[in-house]
Amino acid sequence: MLQLKKVIVIRQGLAKKKASHPYCAAPRGARDTHYAVRSYYQLIVRKSSYMLASNLLHGSRVRLTALTNDDLPVIASWHDDAAFARLFDARPAAPKTASALENWLYEYSRANNGFVFAIRPLGDEKLIGFIELEGILWAHQHAWISIAIGDVAQRGRGYGGEALRLALRFAFQELNLHRVQLTVFSYNEPAIVLYEKLGFVREGAYREYLQRDGKRYDMYLYGLLRDEWLSHPSSDEIIESPRAQ
Repeated sequence: MLQLKKVIVIRQGLAKKKASHPYCAAPRGARDTHYAVRSYYQLIVRKSSYMLASNLLHGSRVRLTALTNDDLPVIASWHDDAAFARLFDARPAAPKTASALENWLYEYSRANNGFVFAIRPLGDEKLIGFIELEGILWAHQHAWISIAIGDVAQRGRGYGGEALRLALRFAFQELNLHRVQLTVFSYNEPAIVLYEKLGFVREGAYREYLQRDGKRYDMYLYGLLRDEWLSHPSSDEIIESPRAQ
């Protein structure tokens, strides 16, 4: 109903200001307002069909699902790889046990300010990574996001990018957040490239935050606002799975 009212308002004022809306410009010399109103309405429908995705957490190659205790041994095995731990965490790169990770997962089940998702390929229960939306401040509509692709064989194949787009769509379209932010170590260049490609803006740096192998590194702060996401090409990419179409 709100969208239809919006069209009616434009119909009444179109003769005076034909191109007042950034998504609608009446053709020069148009004899009436019908074409402009119809075009604007079609754009509203197209945007709404994206926002009301029939399969919110499914993409063309990966899906976000519940993370369970059965997944924890796999995550624990990833922490045996110091390279993985050094990309994901500022704490010492030490092995973790599945039982130790149970507390982490249990806290998510009790919390009302965070979500954790497993990243799985379509049609496969294999765990390739996980993604977290945490520290949500509902009053201010913002959250922290982090992602880990633990399966080395699955890195560099675009799965992380699609998983992030799905999580951002969930954050902005389902949770109605205004801002999503993250931190990344300055030596994690592939992640930095991905975040900037998705529209994240570097807002600052924690200078010389880390010391590893005798060298100090910065940690960058990145943020993404809802309006920036909606106007970014990534938000319009078709990431629906064939099953959902």
